[in-house]
This record gives sequence, C-alpha cells and structure tokens, in this order.
Amino acid sequence: MPTIPPLRYVAPPFSLLALAGFYFIVVHMVASKAPLRFLEVHKASQVPLALTHISLLDKMLTPLVSFFIAAFGDPSSPAYPTTIDFVWSFGSAIQLPLIEAQRVGMDAPSMSRSVLAWPMIWGVLYQRVSGGWILPLWLLAFMRSKTRAAGAGIGKIEAESVFAGWWLGHTIPALAMLVPGQSPFTRPPIWIAFPILMSLAQHGYYCARRSLCPASTRNNDNTRSGYVILQLTYLSAFVLSCIAHIHSVIIPGLLSAPAPSSIPTHLHYLLTTYLYNFFIPPTGLRIPSPESTTAASGVRHFVQWDVLVVFAAVWLAGIWDLVLRRHDRDASKKGHEGKNCVWAVVGFVGGVTASLFVTALALGPGAATAGLYAYRESVMEEARARRRTDAQNGVTASDSLVDETSRLNPDRVVRYD
Repeated sequence: MPTIPPLRYVAPPFSLLALAGFYFIVVHMVASKAPLRFLEVHKASQVPLALTHISLLDKMLTPLVSFFIAAFGDPSSPAYPTTIDFVWSFGSAIQLPLIEAQRVGMDAPSMSRSVLAWPMIWGVLYQRVSGGWILPLWLLAFMRSKTRAAGAGIGKIEAESVFAGWWLGHTIPALAMLVPGQSPFTRPPIWIAFPILMSLAQHGYYCARRSLCPASTRNNDNTRSGYVILQLTYLSAFVLSCIAHIHSVIIPGLLSAPAPSSIPTHLHYLLTTYLYNFFIPPTGLRIPSPESTTAASGVRHFVQWDVLVVFAAVWLAGIWDLVLRRHDRDASKKGHEGKNCVWAVVGFVGGVTASLFVTALALGPGAATAGLYAYRESVMEEARARRRTDAQNGVTASDSLVDETSRLNPDRVVRYD
C-alpha cells in the first residue's frame, strides 16, 4: 500500500493553494466590486431577484445567480468563450469527489474518509465560494485518506451510479443551458444546482439499481467491471473538454491572427499571444480597479483564477499519488539506489507535468485532468490485478508485498478487491 504522506508535507502546498484561491478569487472579486456589476446584469435580465421569497435564502442565492446570469446570459460577451471552456474543463475536476466517495472501504470509520464521503457538501461549498478555495482543501483530505493509499476499486453498481450522476446532474443540464440560439434566461438555469443534482442522481440511480439487481448478482459484483465504467466516465470528460476547447479557444485563436497571415503566423500568434491572454488574468496578481471592472471582466477574472488554482491543485495531487505508487512498485528492484530513485522521480514528474501543460493548451485543462486520473486508475487496477493473481496462486498478502516492496510494515492491511 503506498505511503500516506505526513501532514507536515501535505498541508503546506494545499493550504497555500486554498489561500491563493481565497485571495485571488474571493478577495479580488469583493475589492473590485465585481458582484455589483453582476447584480446590474441580473436586474436588467428577465430573471427575478427573489427566487424563494425567503429573505435569508435569497441573500445567499442571489449573488450566485447574478454571477451565472452575467457569465452565461449573453453569448456575445467577451467572457463567454472563457466560461464555456471552463464549464467543460471543470467537469473533470468535479468528477473526483463523486468518484472517490464510492471507493471500497469509504464507509470505514476514519475522519479523512468520512469527510470525503460527502461530495454534495463539498460541491455546495465550491459552487458558492469557488472551487479555487474549496477543492484544494478536499485534495488535502484526499491525500491523507487511507482509501486513496490502498488503491481500492469501485464496484460495478457504484461506478454506474457515478457515471449516471455526472451525466444527469452536470452534463445534460449544461448542454441544455448552452444550446445555441436560445431565448434569454427567464429563470435561473438548473445547471447552477449541479452539485446537488449530481449527488441526487447518483444516489437515486444507485438505489434503483440495487433494488432491481438480484442479491446474488450484487454479491458476485467486483471492481473489475467497475473499472471499465469508471474509465468511460473519465473518457466522457476528456471528449467534452476537447470539443469545447477546440471550438471556443483553438479555432478562434487560429482565425484571429493578424493579417497578413500564414500557417506559421497563425500558430505563433495562438501559442504566444492568444492562449496567454485566454488563461492569464490581464491584471496579473493585482486587484482589478473597481472603476474599470465590468461584468464581463469580472467573470473572466474569476474564471481564469479558478482554472489556475483548481487545476494546479488537482494536478499536484494526481502526480504526487502516482509518484507514491511508482515508489511502492519499484522499491524492491535489485540495484535500486536512492540517487537513481531521486532522478527517476524528477524525470517522471517533469515528463508528466510537461504532458499536462501541452495537453491543456491543445485540448483543454479538463482533458489533461481526465487523462491524468484515467492513467492513475489504470495503475491502481494493475496493482489490484497483481494482488488478485497472488491470492489465486496462494501467495499471502505479506509475501506479495515483501516481494514487491521489501518494506512491509506489519500494521498495513491490503484489501483484495
């Protein structure tokens, strides 16, 4: 079982990322008066300000609705391509809490596991105050989870429920909201509630599937069939992110190159100017001026920082997890020396990071994230397959781990899926 990193190593980077998300998103938004610009757009729309007619609840919901009206209500807005790319890229990040809550052993008593077992609560928090602030905190708990370290699988029905929850709660409502040629919003788009919708759809599918599935079939269920469905879930996020990124970023970037232009000119402009301006806030680290902040610039600033912080945190956690698994796999190799191990880790981290950046620029950060975690799942499935083979051959858990890692701790427990 891969090592659980000590809290003193895990807490600083993810806490700093959470603080960065809070400062560059929440503080910048308030200081630049962007919420007032969103409210102006909301008042000018056909969407009522009072949604529930319950004063306290409306005070909580109105700023959220105002932001989404400003972000998605006007397809001609200069911020619209940024928000479109964000919706489909963010879809791969929000899969993770839903998936990890279904891991085998998640219901065991553990603070980190019980925290991860409530994706809807995390979703409501990141929807209300930004993913850049909340998701790094979820990833901190994720890295400290014994379920993550064990590489536990997901049963077939659980994997199906995740697939259904993500599609029914997030993807289909987003598609309905973003269909071209729609009339202006007259009510808040249902997609706003996607964290709640995803969890409800996932739980509803799970309960229905369990009630319709014979008990004998449920008892024979295993994580191998769940693995295939899980990879299909990652593939869905990958494909949708690719389509959205190419449509909203790459093609407009290539077509907007200044004349006279050629293919090299188009590519040079795309790589050096357009993509930089698309992902990097124009004010840099500074708080935008309230006098110059508009609804569109406020939306874009929020989304750009959300993308930078969220995907930095998600990639850090994914790479860190893979490094731990590689170390666990390679520790027993003959001639394995510490110096060589360090350079191997540096090379691996550098290669994966470069691949993520290239993929994010070409196909979208969501596609890069989906690919990273699909690869992680395949690494865990290979380890689970080795353990199943050892079990079938009569190899004990201790013998198997000694043979693989040469550093078994007596108190470690290996789950056979």
